[in-house]
Amino acid sequence: MNAQGNNSGKDGRPLAELMFGVGFTMLLAQILLMREAGVWLRGNEFVVACILGVWLAWVAAGTAAGYALSSLPRARHGGARHDAAVRDRMPPAVAPAWRLAIVFWWLSVAASLAILIALRCFWAWTSGMAGHAFNLGRAAYMALLLTALPCLLGGAAAGAAARLLEHVPGRTVAWLYLWETLGACTAGLASTFILIPAGKWWFTLACLPAALLALRGLRQRRLAPAGLALALMAAGLACNGALQRYADAMASRLLGATIVLNHDAPRVRLTVTRRHGETAFFFNGRLAGSSVARENAEELASYASLAAHGHGRASVIGFPYNGLVRELAARAAWVDVIDPEAELLAGIAPHLRAEDARALTQPHVRVLEQDPRAWFHACAKNAARGTPGSNGYDIVIIDAGVPDSYAAARLYSEQFYRDVREALAPGGVVMVVLPGSAGYVPDDLARLLARARNTLGGVCGNATLIPATSALLFARKGPAVSDDPAWWLERSGTNMPGPWFSPALLRDHLNPYRVNQFRTALSRFAAEKPQRDLAPRMYGDALRYYEARFAHGIGGVLAWLYDSPQRALVVTFALFTCWALAAQTCAFGAWRRTQLALTGAAVAMAGLTSELLVIARFVVVRGSPYHELGVLFAAYMLGLSLAVYECGRRRPLGGPSGLLGPAGALCLVLCAATMLPWPAGHTAALAVSGVFIMLSGCACGACFALLAARARETRGGGATLYAADVAGAMAGAALFSIVVPPVLGFQVLALMLSVLVVVVALVWGRR
Repeated sequence: MNAQGNNSGKDGRPLAELMFGVGFTMLLAQILLMREAGVWLRGNEFVVACILGVWLAWVAAGTAAGYALSSLPRARHGGARHDAAVRDRMPPAVAPAWRLAIVFWWLSVAASLAILIALRCFWAWTSGMAGHAFNLGRAAYMALLLTALPCLLGGAAAGAAARLLEHVPGRTVAWLYLWETLGACTAGLASTFILIPAGKWWFTLACLPAALLALRGLRQRRLAPAGLALALMAAGLACNGALQRYADAMASRLLGATIVLNHDAPRVRLTVTRRHGETAFFFNGRLAGSSVARENAEELASYASLAAHGHGRASVIGFPYNGLVRELAARAAWVDVIDPEAELLAGIAPHLRAEDARALTQPHVRVLEQDPRAWFHACAKNAARGTPGSNGYDIVIIDAGVPDSYAAARLYSEQFYRDVREALAPGGVVMVVLPGSAGYVPDDLARLLARARNTLGGVCGNATLIPATSALLFARKGPAVSDDPAWWLERSGTNMPGPWFSPALLRDHLNPYRVNQFRTALSRFAAEKPQRDLAPRMYGDALRYYEARFAHGIGGVLAWLYDSPQRALVVTFALFTCWALAAQTCAFGAWRRTQLALTGAAVAMAGLTSELLVIARFVVVRGSPYHELGVLFAAYMLGLSLAVYECGRRRPLGGPSGLLGPAGALCLVLCAATMLPWPAGHTAALAVSGVFIMLSGCACGACFALLAARARETRGGGATLYAADVAGAMAGAALFSIVVPPVLGFQVLALMLSVLVVVVALVWGRR
């Protein structure tokens, strides 16, 4: 019995359990961190790419440190007593290294808990929500700082486990990574389908130490840790409301306003604040509406109703609950509010003014829990088929905010405007609300307005900018809307029911000097190309518009790149060409380490970019990515680990030219992810995204398995390949988020990366 236990014990099962737990807790902590960090940049996807990049960097550094520390003589040969469940499975000589791995894991979970609790209590300090802070440099710094300790310590646990793996015969690092990935997949699935939809943040947080305790109890065959884990989760569930109220009270002190509601919905974070009688509503830190903005609501409804030929049906996108629905209900026979977060209305309604809350209960007002793109696509299809009852809209108001994220920019594209145009009734009008200016029109604002006008005008055949309190962009299914105040006064006659919107206000907005000022400013950008789904140029304009407020280097670099698409194309092409030539030179000169680094970095850059491109396609179709991030990350990691594990089982891995096959597959996934149509339904879009992202991980994993085979033949090859992997991933995150797509588009980025990967794969075969 004892001999049999000792023989079966050297199977590394404790290491598998350890890496499963490390993968689970690390990914769950990163998902929670990304959701919290979504408030720093108003939901901008740059923070996702940035956290991914620094996450990989810190994990790599921690892995190297953990491996080095566990290799010290004291860690290798100490005689400390270790767990009874481990005694038959690990040699006694490595007991201190095992304890070191456990301590690193515990410290990683403790650091994650401390950082997440601090963010929940003091998030107002990181976001500056009371102002308009939108600083890419600050967000990158916060991501670098806040991911440091959890990722370093989690990586150190993985490094110590890799050192212990040397005492387990027949097991490789790929096997270890597979178990870590299985833990991450479990965390991704649990967060996407259970924890995030539940909306109990403190309960989700309690799952981090609970997972650690449960696995500890399983390993020691004891019920006490498992019972403590259940008690922690029960306490998190029972005390969720009280803990959240305490955190809101702490955050209110920094915010300067009282937080009366802070709700974590699957896709957004809703925050309602109250100060001096004003109630403000924020989604992901972005101001959506305020109870004192009644004049603005009257102004928008009045302009839209005067521009339209009829007042039968109206539709509004955005946050219209602070007066706009009430104003439209008084003018139109039917009002549809298209709100994908309509489920939050029950929590919002008690904080609205009484008359605004009553307007939502009127029989001719509907609040539809639909994605705006999916809804108008269906309306356009019904109109094309002549479906009975598919009367078009006379008024469509799009008040979606500044397109400073891919999720917001999707509502400003040609594809969306085409569906809106088809959903209009004859003489119907679409009004897009954009940032305005009371005086001087800066170039960064003028560029944003000009591109929006070019996009809408190219689709509808006409587009008119009205410099009201906000910049209002009109397009009509019929004759164009005029910017002459006489035209508006003639249409209004004496019918101006509101106290704010008056002939004097019209003349003030449309006085010749103000109109010419906007015309002159926009004329400098008349040649700007339109916004498309796969070329989010308005996203780049919005980044410049916000970054212009800060004297930081990132804004200057973006301006230099975005000012000239040709310059960005030439610079990117030149860098990739130098990259490929350097790899070829290293192949001829037998500089194996340098060639390994260049090839590994290219594959890592293409792999992470492919992952992020698939996420971007999902965002374009369905909106915010913050709900499904866990399952998409898990799919990529699962594909990566399965490919590495399978390639490790099928040694030898082929000849020198064997890299071309998986590299070509990675390029095919890159191009297909940007060029094939994406399904519109949520389930279908998530399934297709998961398949593409797993294929990307498989191709990338196969490439790295082949590169690792060469690394074993090269002195220092393992460390070189690891560093190249991290550097390439960080470069891919930067290229995806703010460098190439806003000026050249997703497809150009995919094609250029594909060419680079194919070239370095071809060169790789030359020894």
